[in-house]
Amino acid sequence: MLSNKSIVVKKATDDMAIGARSYNGDFAAHSAARGAFTYAFEPADTTFELLKKMAELNGGKIFPTKKGFGNIDGEIEMFFDDEHPSGNTIRRKTGGY
Repeated sequence: MLSNKSIVVKKATDDMAIGARSYNGDFAAHSAARGAFTYAFEPADTTFELLKKMAELNGGKIFPTKKGFGNIDGEIEMFFDDEHPSGNTIRRKTGGY
């Protein structure tokens, strides 16, 4: 059964965030604005360029990496949607997500 819980989150001076599928870096910028260093992963060319621009605007607190981030070792196929970059997706060669 699902339930909601309230938790208290306190920022430490050396906070770090990891963003997988970082898109344009909006979460990374949000984290940087709150003092965290963010390692942002984005494999798609178009959106990686946006992420790099966001990193430049945020004073060295965002570290963009042009790689995918996942829970398996192996090779995957990536599908790119040039008209709607947020629609990029990946699929394992064995099928499924």
